[in-house]
Amino acid sequence: GSATAVAVVTGLLGTDTIIAVSMRVPGATTAALTGFSSQSNNALTFQFTADPGGLAVVRVAVLR
Repeated sequence: GSATAVAVVTGLLGTDTIIAVSMRVPGATTAALTGFSSQSNNALTFQFTADPGGLAVVRVAVLR
């Protein structure tokens, strides 16, 4: 199955241009970041191939 998560991205504006999104998950999970959507102020929705667990770190780079 797939998983979707809405995350707080402090300082993100709905008008920012996202130039890169990457994920790092320690351990042996097979979850992959497949996309992102629904950008708004301080929030972004991520889509994964499976639940990445609580230790996943998603990095977002923006152009303002």
